[in-house]
Amino acid sequence: LVPLGGTGEHDALRARVIGSLWRSTQPEVTFLQLVPSDTPGNKMASMKMNLKRFANRIIPGNSITKIIPEDNVEERLTNMTREYDLVIMGLGKTGPGRNAFGHITRQLASETNTALILISHTS
Repeated sequence: LVPLGGTGEHDALRARVIGSLWRSTQPEVTFLQLVPSDTPGNKMASMKMNLKRFANRIIPGNSITKIIPEDNVEERLTNMTREYDLVIMGLGKTGPGRNAFGHITRQLASETNTALILISHTS
């Protein structure tokens, strides 16, 4: 499972890790975005297309993409994580007064038995 809050600074390393795993074992990879439940239909359609393009750049034609309307991201992601063997996710930006691991990352680590690969971006 590859939950995405966006596509940006983690892309290159995330792509290398996922690509390497896929080449060696060809696992089923699911790219996921959870969006507010009031997201307009036309924006959802655009997001679905963009997510599919993003996933196809990493694993051409062999991935699952999901965009799910959800207002309780933390609970939904925690529950979904339990269904997967591995979660690969980026960490938020760190700096003075900011935790390296956000509340969602800490919850996934403490409340699931799923392996996590956490990718950090340094500037």
